Amino acid sequence: MCSWQQKLTFVFSLAISLGKQAKALDDVLSNEDKLELALLTGEQTSTIEAQAIRHLQERPRSAFAHYLLAEFYIHRFLLDEETISYLIKVKDLSEQAIELEPKSQFGYLAKAHVLMLTGQMSQAKATLEYFKEQNYEFDFRIEFSLLKMSHLETKAAIKRFQELAKKSVMATNLVLPHLIFLATKLNPYEAKDLLQDLSEKYPANLQVQRSFVKALCQIEAFNEALARLAFLQKSNLYDTELAIYHAFLLGEKSKNYERSASELKGILAKTTLSTALKVAALSYLGVLAVKQNQMSIALDRFSQALLVTNPSVEQLGFIMAHLIKAKKYEALVKLIDRLVNEASAQAPLLALQGEVFSFHLNKKKEALSAFQKAILLDPENSEYLNSLGILHFELGELKEALRFFEEALVIDDKNFAAHYNKACVLSTLGNPQGASWHLKEAFRINPTLDHLDNDLARTMLIHLPYRKMPK
Repeated sequence: MCSWQQKLTFVFSLAISLGKQAKALDDVLSNEDKLELALLTGEQTSTIEAQAIRHLQERPRSAFAHYLLAEFYIHRFLLDEETISYLIKVKDLSEQAIELEPKSQFGYLAKAHVLMLTGQMSQAKATLEYFKEQNYEFDFRIEFSLLKMSHLETKAAIKRFQELAKKSVMATNLVLPHLIFLATKLNPYEAKDLLQDLSEKYPANLQVQRSFVKALCQIEAFNEALARLAFLQKSNLYDTELAIYHAFLLGEKSKNYERSASELKGILAKTTLSTALKVAALSYLGVLAVKQNQMSIALDRFSQALLVTNPSVEQLGFIMAHLIKAKKYEALVKLIDRLVNEASAQAPLLALQGEVFSFHLNKKKEALSAFQKAILLDPENSEYLNSLGILHFELGELKEALRFFEEALVIDDKNFAAHYNKACVLSTLGNPQGASWHLKEAFRINPTLDHLDNDLARTMLIHLPYRKMPK
């Protein structure tokens, strides 16, 4: 517990540090830094685009100016992955930057980023490693990009990124959004601890403070979340995102879901929202409807939210978590049916539907049908084949299961889940030598498996990176 005197001291000290850090950012960051931050943190507006273009027009021989415009087009591509012309522009800008200033890091950064987007991760990494080997001047940006391409375990990656964030004010502002993303890979209590630490170290960073409030909600610490939110709103009166969280949290705390829904509807009606905030408000309205057992309304709200743009992993994950928590599995199946009919990313949705049928409804035949449809649409996806193998194993069809695990490994021999599951089947079929080899291979690829039950006949792994829907 914390006394009112301690709370007052905390609020007073936080207010002072907020003012100091806000002034420090204005003093330390150049206009170029601020423009880069706006581009790299996803502030995609026509004003930002005009600034990036004007910056290049004023400095036509600057590699940095080319890099800035390239980063803008990268984010535009991420919002609309069907528009390949953005990647062509990035490729042209990166080549021009390297030609103009071959000793500058910025052309190589843009080149590496477009290689990453086109799935050429090893080439992207090699591009940046080559630049480092030339002993040219570079800063934290190269290390930041290389770290994002590394395959470090989540907690190890967080530690490295935290060290990188200390290098400069600019490094802090670029790295923090990625640390917030990594927090989503932790369990809710670990995420809360990480974000609490970040919120104390960087009290002026509103994105960190918002994320900490979300983390408190995840562990249902609604009183603390509301208290922090109320303080943040005092210094950010017109922040719509905070208003959306506040409306939702009021419902969670008071159970007055109708009042909470009314506030959210008011925000949607009166305010021109960004796509992300519109999706958040509609998703929260759906959750409130679930809590009132108004499933028809909930499905309508969720469908509206997810079809504002192509459904992303985060959006669908949030909605799935609430439907699963409420044990509304049939509603989740219906929601995915709607999305399959209207969204462009059908294969991942069908795979998710297969997961719901299999693990939550125990409808194995329906699950088989969903995964088979997903494989027809994306036959080179080793994860779908792995999932189909698990289903056949659970149905006692061991030879069919073995066939699908083997097909998964032909496509991706680093699929640790398929190695592990093949070991399960081989052990059950009386082939301990083969089972041992695949088990060792699974542990070699993913050492974090050492916590698993070693009884291969009772343990199967499903690996879920197939949730890669366009954002």
